[in-house]
Amino acid sequence: MNVTGKTISPAAINALKNALTHIYWTKDDLRRFVYNTITNKAMVSTIDWVTPKKYEIASTLIDRMCSRQDMFGSDLIAPFEQVINFNDFSHLKRWDDAELKIQRAKEAV
Repeated sequence: MNVTGKTISPAAINALKNALTHIYWTKDDLRRFVYNTITNKAMVSTIDWVTPKKYEIASTLIDRMCSRQDMFGSDLIAPFEQVINFNDFSHLKRWDDAELKIQRAKEAV
């Protein structure tokens, strides 16, 4: 997949979806991340943040950006850049099984 001159493999797209679901433990946290990361804020309001599971939400979001690269190309690159540089998992310490959640998030990144 070619986005703004960069090629992104399908495996990288799937890895991003997986990482987002492990880094952000709640749908609200995921939503805040997306809102604060992408430029085209209208995309956030097109997603059902209540009914689907978190992975389905991340998948829908990324797939929509992939399908409309003319509109969301730079917005697709932004979450990759954030996830690649993610290194503070302290927000996961408040949950049960925190160490396991942190380990899985680190592996996903």
